[in-house]
Amino acid sequence: GKINEDMDYKFKVLRDCKKWVVSNRVKYFYWQDGNSTSSGKLKTRDFQLYEAADELYKLCQQESYGKIAYLGEVKKARTPFSLLSRIAMWGVADSNINEKDITKKLTKEHRKKLSILLKAPIPFSRKVLSIMFAINFPMTKWLLSVTRKVNA
Repeated sequence: GKINEDMDYKFKVLRDCKKWVVSNRVKYFYWQDGNSTSSGKLKTRDFQLYEAADELYKLCQQESYGKIAYLGEVKKARTPFSLLSRIAMWGVADSNINEKDITKKLTKEHRKKLSILLKAPIPFSRKVLSIMFAINFPMTKWLLSVTRKVNA
């Protein structure tokens, strides 16, 4: 019944592998239908992302190889951005979530993590969106809705 439960599982599996093979052959397909847990309006259970990101962060902090600890920090910093993105794209589903209050709280938290995201290995488009969310989330949400309508 939990969502994002596979985040730390994938990390543990990869961490415990004795061998890795790198190839350019497509061997993994990921399919999402319209009822995916990663799309649609924000629901109360979507806040389980915080638990999953915290667990992954803790696992990453125990590692000394390369940038793994840093990447765990990046994943944790992306949490408020991910939830804001969901609100901006689809809105809020659960009536017990006050969109204005949660947006204000998430935006405040996102602003604190913005410098981590701007230095992170994430697409430039996400960095731009992060800046826009930090400056004015309501305006950015409106611009996204206009863009969707124009592209429809």
